[in-house]
Amino acid sequence: MNQVTFLLAGAIGLINLSHAALNPVGGDLINDTTQNITWMRDANSFKTLCDANHAKFTSWQGSVNPPVDQTAVTICSNNGRMTWNDAEAWIAHLNSGGGYLGYADWRQPATAVQPDTTCESVIAVDNSPSWPEQRGGYNCRAVGNELAHLFNVSLNNPNDNGTGTTGGDVGSNCFDPPATGTTTGNEQSPAHCFDNAAPFTNAKSFFYWSSTVHLPIPSAAWSFSTILGYQDRNNKVSNTLYVWPVRPGNAVVSTPQSVPSMTPWGLGIIGLLLGWVAWRRLQ
Repeated sequence: MNQVTFLLAGAIGLINLSHAALNPVGGDLINDTTQNITWMRDANSFKTLCDANHAKFTSWQGSVNPPVDQTAVTICSNNGRMTWNDAEAWIAHLNSGGGYLGYADWRQPATAVQPDTTCESVIAVDNSPSWPEQRGGYNCRAVGNELAHLFNVSLNNPNDNGTGTTGGDVGSNCFDPPATGTTTGNEQSPAHCFDNAAPFTNAKSFFYWSSTVHLPIPSAAWSFSTILGYQDRNNKVSNTLYVWPVRPGNAVVSTPQSVPSMTPWGLGIIGLLLGWVAWRRLQ
C-alpha cells in the first residue's frame, strides 16, 4: 500500500469511529457485535409461530424433543410463556430438521458467572447473607451476561432501583404498577422500565429465561426481569417465563448492502486529501 492509499484508507476509517452494538441482518436477526452473538429479532417467536400455525410449531408435539412439562397448545394459550424444561426442549426442536432461520445452533441466553461485579445493587438471598451475590441484582452490565447486557447497555433501559454508583439512573423508579385488572396472569402491563426495545419486536415486560442453572439451587435457573431491570432466579418447573433464542457469533449479511453515507466532516477530509494528492502530482 502506498502512502496516498494508506492516508485515504485512514481518512475513510475516521468517518465513523463508532459502530452500533445492534445491527439488523435481514428481517429476522439482530447482530449483537459487543457480545458477538445473534438474537432473534422477534422476542416472542414461539407465540408468533404458534399464531401462524408454522411448521416448526405444528411439528413439535411429534418430534424427538416433545414438550417436557406442558403441551405446545397450552404454552401458546399462555402467550408463549413456558417452563425452563420446555424452553430447553423448544430450542432443541428449533435446531432439529435443518434448524431455523438458517442456523441450527440456537440456545437460550447465558448469565455470567456470579458475582457480576458490574451489578449496581445486589439482591440478597433470604436468610443467607454469606452469599448474596448468588441472587443477582440491578443494572448488571458484564459482557457475557447476555440478557442483562442487552437490556441495560445495548438498549440503554433504566432499572427501578438505580443508585448511580455504576452509571445507572439514580432512583429511576421506572416501574409504574398497573391498575387493578390490567394484568395478564402475572405479566405486568404497562411496565415503564422497558422503554427501549427497538430494533426488536414483540419484546415483553416480564421475565425471560437464561440457559444458566442456578448452582446453589439446581431446581432453579437464572432469569432476567424486563419489568424492573434485574436478574434473579426462578424455579424451572413452577414458573413459566418467555424464551428469547440467541446463537453464538454474528450472522452474515447475504445480500449487498448500501454504502453508508459520509458525514460532512468525513467528506471534508477526503476532499483535503484528494487536493493534496493533486498538488503532489504537480510537483
